[in-house]
Order: sequence, then C-alpha cells, then structure tokens
Amino acid sequence: MITSTETRILLLGDALPVGSYVLHSRFRDVVNYRKGTDTLVFLTTRRELIAANGLVVSGGSLPEADKLLISEERITIGETPFDRSGIELFDSALPLDLLCITRFDQSIRMLPDTWGRLFCPQSMLYVLVPERMDALATQFDRLVAGQALRAADRLLEGRVEEGLLLLRGLGRGLTPAGDDFVAGLLYALNIHEHWSGKDHSPQKGQVFAVAKGGNLLVNSGLWQAKSGRCSHLFKNFVLSPSFNGFGEAELRALLSHGATSGADLLAGFIFGIQNRTIIW
Repeated sequence: MITSTETRILLLGDALPVGSYVLHSRFRDVVNYRKGTDTLVFLTTRRELIAANGLVVSGGSLPEADKLLISEERITIGETPFDRSGIELFDSALPLDLLCITRFDQSIRMLPDTWGRLFCPQSMLYVLVPERMDALATQFDRLVAGQALRAADRLLEGRVEEGLLLLRGLGRGLTPAGDDFVAGLLYALNIHEHWSGKDHSPQKGQVFAVAKGGNLLVNSGLWQAKSGRCSHLFKNFVLSPSFNGFGEAELRALLSHGATSGADLLAGFIFGIQNRTIIW
C-alpha cells in the first residue's frame, strides 16, 4: 500500500467528478477507475497523458490501490488521503480563442499531404487519402477501411446518424479506430461552433448519443470531446509553436498515443475541419 511519503499528486484534471470509484483496468502507464457504468477517472505518472478526468502522481510505478475516493477537499487513493489544496490544476479547455482561423484552417487542410508520412499505415487517414488503403496488410484492416469509407460518404451526404453507427465500435483495440475518429469529429464541431458563432449543442448532443455504447473508455473520451475538453497531447498539438503550421514534435507525440488512437482522432479532426460546413 502506498503512503503519502511515497506518492504525491502532482497534477489534477479540471473535471474530476466527486464520488467513490473502483478499479476498472490497469495498464503500464494508466490505471482506470469507474463510478457506476458511466464515469471514469484515471491515474498516471506521465504528465503528458493528463486530461480533464485524470490525476498525475509521482513515482516510478502506479499505485496498487483498487479504490479511489474523490471529494471537493481531498482525494483518497486506497487508504491514503491527499489534500487537494495547492495541487496544480490542468486546464483541459480546447484553446479556441488562441487559434488564428485562417492559418489554423489552412494548416489542418494541408496536414495529410505535409505530414501524412508520420501516420501509421493502419490509421484512418485513409478516409482522407484513400490510396493509403493499398498499404493495409490484412483482410480485417481492409474490411474496416471499407466500412470507414462508407461511413464518411454517409456523413458527407448528410446522413449523419447512419455514418456514426457505421463508425461506432469499428476496429480493434481498447478504443476502436472508429470511436477515436468520432471524437475527432466532435473536436472539429466545437471549433466550427466557435468560428461560426452558432450554438451547435444539439448537433454535439446528437453525435454523442448515437456514438456512445458499452465501452466506458470510449464514452469518457467522447464526452470530453463533446464538452470541448482535451488531453495535454491534443492541446499541445493545437498550440504548436508555429501558427502557420504544426510543430513536428507535438504532432509526433499525439500520433504516438496508443496503437493508432492519436492518429485516428486526428484523422477525424481533419475530416471534420475540412468538411464542417458540409456535415453540419
């Protein structure tokens, strides 16, 4: 069991729901805890993985605790309480006011041609660059790609619910590629809402309602995207030093997240930016 001298909480997400949590899943860099069937929070030792519902703790290994208690005043990991006062808070808001519309839009549209070589072959960038399907090595990947392209067609035809249903749960992994792609669409929709000055809450609510399913990890990511809350990796990418293009280091960091999760989210984001006035 950890003690307060062994572990400190270094950084808190800014949307941690209070409540009592039990262990959901454990991985090398992240431990997930759930409350009921619809709320997820996580612990990590890597600051770059922080998000609205995460906590960064010190130490070389993650706590072995199987429960987590979050209140307004303190956080208890296992049996060890930590006072929340004075702990750094991560701002997960998508930094919309800091984006130069023209330059950001142009950079996003050019990204597949400029940086496509950095995306792994299995990533859903083939929705934007269909010839990338030629590099898919397995029948499963080709079937996934075919369905993803049909989903994209439905979205562009205005048949949004049909497209989302084709993407829901599509692919392999803890967060399937299609779900990550939809999260990217939601981030693009938030940006379109900001730039257009129109309230897109109904559209965001519709996307979330159709896309969510029985995967708590997926639902948590979709909720954050709908709410305009992003991870440190995605925020760093959006705020890359150059406002007329993206920093390679920030892009590589995002693309390295998961097997293809970061790349699939970014593919959905690019697709949503490129086609935002068509889809919505």
